[in-house]
Amino acid sequence: MADRSIIMSGPMVKAILDGRKTQTRRVLRPQPIKECASHQKVGHDTGSGAPVFEALDRAGCPIYAYPYPKGCLSPYPRLAFAPGDRLWVRETWNTWGIFDDLAPSKLTGKEGIAYAADMEQPHREACGRLRASMHMPRWASRITLHVTDVRVQRLQEISNDDCLAEGIDANKAGLVTVQGGPAMTAKAAYRDLWDSLNAKRGFGWEQNPWVMAITFSSEVPA
Repeated sequence: MADRSIIMSGPMVKAILDGRKTQTRRVLRPQPIKECASHQKVGHDTGSGAPVFEALDRAGCPIYAYPYPKGCLSPYPRLAFAPGDRLWVRETWNTWGIFDDLAPSKLTGKEGIAYAADMEQPHREACGRLRASMHMPRWASRITLHVTDVRVQRLQEISNDDCLAEGIDANKAGLVTVQGGPAMTAKAAYRDLWDSLNAKRGFGWEQNPWVMAITFSSEVPA
């Protein structure tokens, strides 16, 4: 069990706070070779407790799919998360404007803190400049996630139910048919969300990358 940080966008933070988001998917690094067709769980890492998945070819035979740099001979993907881990969420935030020149390491929590996900107008000058989520210190995080499951899968294997667990709002996304018109599926809505975050990095929906599917419960502010 470990304490780790994880970055979430504003819409995903709101989905967690609303109780709609219980899963997140992250691109597996590095990606396996193209001959990899599936993965099977073969145990747990003795150090981190992370599940260990062995790569299989289309015939179901184990293959050496993950050559690592610096002389590492492990044939398995290295997973950064394990059941039991606590993930503290980093999100876009700010302090009172008079403290804008202070680095995050100099802040103590007495300077006032607000979260962009809560603001209808997050760029209001009185609230101070927005600070990137990657610079949020541990004390400023308001959400802790408890990892309950980690899987390895292709992105497009996600089910409609899992898309909803990723935080897709069925009503706001137009997933409910209105007056007999066509309805967007949860998977289509998630595809658009995924591409908005990952397509420019070369891991768009059409590339169908291998991902870690992380399931969690959450501690959120009352």
